[in-house]
Amino acid sequence: MRLAINHLFLTAGVSRADSRQRVRRFLDRSILVRYATIEFLPGRTIHGDQAGFNKALEAGLARNRVTLAELISELDREGFRSLADLATTPQGYPSKLLHTIAHLVDGFFGIDSAFYNLYEDSHQVSAALRQAIRQQPAGFWLVELTGSSEVPDDDPVTRLRKFEAG
Repeated sequence: MRLAINHLFLTAGVSRADSRQRVRRFLDRSILVRYATIEFLPGRTIHGDQAGFNKALEAGLARNRVTLAELISELDREGFRSLADLATTPQGYPSKLLHTIAHLVDGFFGIDSAFYNLYEDSHQVSAALRQAIRQQPAGFWLVELTGSSEVPDDDPVTRLRKFEAG
C-alpha cells in the first residue's frame, strides 16, 4: 500500500529552486517524518508576488484547522471531555490523538501537517510575518509537494485514520 500525503510549506528563498531546496533539506533532516519519495507538484510552487499566493496560504491554514477540528472530534468520541481527563487518559489511540493535536498546536511537523510555516517552525503565520510578506513578497514562497512511502498492508498507522493526498 502506498501512503501519500500532501504538504504545503511557507518558506523564504531567492528562487523557486532555493525554496524547494530549503523544504527538501528540512524533510531530509526530519526525525519524525521520512518519505521514500518527495514530488514537488508542478505549478504549485507559488512566489509571494504571484496572484493566488494569499488564497493558497489561507487555504493551507484552513486545512490545518479542519484537521485539528477532526482530531478533536475524534478525541471527544473517545470520551475525552476536559483537561482533567489528561490524568486518566489511557495509553493507546486516545493518547495518540492527543499527541497529534499537541503537535499541530505547538508547531511540530508531522504527517498531519497540511500546511507548515518553515520560516517560523509553526502551523500558523504570525502577524509580524504577514507584514513582512506584504512588504517583501519577493522573498517568500509556498511550496506544495506529495511525500509518499510504501507501507505494509498490516501497518497499524494506516488503520488509525484515513490518510490521502489532497
